[in-house]
Amino acid sequence: MGYNKNNKGLSKTPTYLSWNSMRRRCYLGSTGKRPDYANISVCERWEVYKNFVEDMGHRPEGMTLDRVDPEKGYHPENCRWADSSTQQRNKRNNRVLTYLGKTQTLADWEEEVGIARATLNARLNIYGWTPEEALFTPVGQKRKNK
Repeated sequence: MGYNKNNKGLSKTPTYLSWNSMRRRCYLGSTGKRPDYANISVCERWEVYKNFVEDMGHRPEGMTLDRVDPEKGYHPENCRWADSSTQQRNKRNNRVLTYLGKTQTLADWEEEVGIARATLNARLNIYGWTPEEALFTPVGQKRKNK
């Protein structure tokens, strides 16, 4: 992952910074590979910055590089420019909930039903409520006895 004379003058551009950060996360350096990237790789084509730009275009303002499937590596079919909200909903450690065949993060359910994520999480994980009870019992109201 050494210096590339063809990238001279680009080191402070947003696109280059994203490309370089992607590579640093996935390759061993003096501190070693980040543990959460142990099985994540960068496609060979993207070893060259020019190829990365050809495939991804320049980074739009307010966006960062995101993997569509966070379990897979960095390659053209699995990457996009995304805003921070999209990125936060696409993390491997997000809590998801399925109700009537619809699977969403708790953040998405929060927006849909208007109940805070923390409340949904407590109802599901601490109190053992069903998804239906957690999603549709108004805040401040106790669930119906079974």
